[in-house]
Order: sequence, then C-alpha cells, then structure tokens
Amino acid sequence: MTNDYPSIPIPKRSPRRFSMPWILPGFSRKIARLPLQLVHVHSPWMAGPLGWQVSVLRQIPIVSTFHTKYLDDISRFFYGMHLPVEIARRIIIDHYNRMDQVWVPNASTELTLREYGFRGPIEIIGHGTDIVKPANPEQSIKQAEEFLGIDAEVPLLVYLGQLKLEKNLLFVLNSLRELKDSGHNFRFAFIGEGYARPELEKAAQDLGLPEVSFPGLVRDRILLTSLLNRSKALVFPSRYDTAGLVIKEAASLEVPSIVLRDSNAAEGIEDEVNGFLSDENPVSFGNKLRYMLDNEDTRRAVGRKAYETLCRSWADVAREVAERYRDLIKVKAHRSA
Repeated sequence: MTNDYPSIPIPKRSPRRFSMPWILPGFSRKIARLPLQLVHVHSPWMAGPLGWQVSVLRQIPIVSTFHTKYLDDISRFFYGMHLPVEIARRIIIDHYNRMDQVWVPNASTELTLREYGFRGPIEIIGHGTDIVKPANPEQSIKQAEEFLGIDAEVPLLVYLGQLKLEKNLLFVLNSLRELKDSGHNFRFAFIGEGYARPELEKAAQDLGLPEVSFPGLVRDRILLTSLLNRSKALVFPSRYDTAGLVIKEAASLEVPSIVLRDSNAAEGIEDEVNGFLSDENPVSFGNKLRYMLDNEDTRRAVGRKAYETLCRSWADVAREVAERYRDLIKVKAHRSA
C-alpha cells in the first residue's frame, strides 16, 4: 500500500523537495491504522517526526538512516549563517536521539554524524546494487555510443549524480582541461540534472571543452547500465556524498572509480588496487585520469578487483535488514510486555 503526501520543490535545489504531510488532516493517524510492525525513516525533517509519531501511537520500533550531509546543504542555502545551521543541527540530533536504532552506510558517515554531535549507538548497514553485467556487452556498448553520439575508439569518462556545486563538479572541469592539455582524446558525460547545470555548461564552454556533454537524467536502467559499461571510469570527486552508491554500481560492471583521497566516498578503496585515488587539485586529478587512460591493463585489473571487493546485491542487504527488523520487533515487544 502506498500513501503519498504533498511536497513542493526547494528553490535552486532540484530535484530536492520539501514534504508537507501536515496539510492532510489526520494523515499520521491514517498511517498509524496500517498493520505496521516497524517504522523506518530516512530524513529528520517532515518524514522523521511523522514516523516517530506513528511509532508512538502504535508502540512499535523506529529506525532512521543517516546518509546525507544536511548541514552542508543548509549552510550553503543560508550563505554560511551560523544560527540556521545550529538550529538545524539541534533538530537533527533530537531526531536521532528518539530512534530505537540509527543506521549509516559506512564508517565515514558515522564520523560525520558524530561531528554533528550525536553520541548514541550507530549501526553500519552498507548499500547494495541491482546493476548486473549486460547479457550482450557489444549491444550494450553500441547503445551507449549511439545515445551519446561518440565513436567506438574514443575513451568515455562519466559522472553520474545530481549536478550540484557541492559535489565538486567545477573541479572536474578544471581537471579535464588538464587532461586535454596533455593531448588525450576523450569524451566526458555529466549524467544527471540539478541546479548547477547552467553554470557547468558555461564553465565547460569557457574552458574550451567541447568533449563534455550533458545528456540529462537517465531513468532507463538498461541505458544507464550501458553508459556505465561503456565508460573507462566513473569520475566521482565529491566530498559532499556520504557513501557514493554509484561507485558500487560502476564496480558491478568492473568499471573503476576515481575519487578524492580521504573523502567519505573513498572508504574501502585502495589506490590502483580496486579504484584510483587523487589529491584535490586539478593537476593531480588530471594526471590520475591520464595514467588510467594510458594503462589499460591496470585499469582492467583495478575494475575486476572493484567488482570483487566493493559489490553487494540489494537482495543480500535486504536479508540482513529483514533480520535486524525481526530482532528489533522482538525486543520492543518484550519491553512492552
């Protein structure tokens, strides 16, 4: 059963939306009448209090996952003003303090939540992926080349995700300029949408990078798989992201990722073993891209190791989550008896 509630777009933060469950009279009680045994929320904002209210009404356990650097968003939205950030921090901590369990996708994200001020117990539940290798690799590659309009011999690099300045995407363009200046032929695709697209398009033009394209948001999972499968590497320079699910999706196709050293997304990655690490400057990042393109055997070996060490199916994750849910329900029932 699905019970949606209204939401509105957040200005200049597409595709994020602000949910408004309170405008529907009795919505929380309607949800509470469902035969629920547990509530799991993924936000401390409107969905969080709603889920907590339902858990109290039904006397059932509640779990919340922390996987977004909310304070980065809020600081940028309010131009670094201290008071809104501090208010948001307190709301976040109050929310997670109410939970029966708090989950994060990796140890780096646990550290972020600790930095926010949360002192309670935290469980690590990693992400999975549903992407599998294409049954017909040649057809998959051809589909990607036709979609992007590129020749078979041209190396392709991709970024996949929201187009937000917080994700260090202007840095990517400066690094690509370094790669181009080294004489390499390549194509780069920013796959996704977001408020920063116009600024990124202008920056690519100003830097003289016709190799860069913006094909937009790709919802077709088969096409998305084809685009990743055709790529030499996933370029993911974000320090904003907590776990980088797309890194696992690329790894499931034996496509290595290039990330920033000591970023959250770099957790579990060893340089030139199951991925590529770079310092945060365009010259170093451009050099790492060049090294990867110049050493195809190394790139392939790194991609295979990424597949072996970074991938986990969502089915496997679901089994672990279901077991944890059952344990929580039993504990809550015992305490309520």
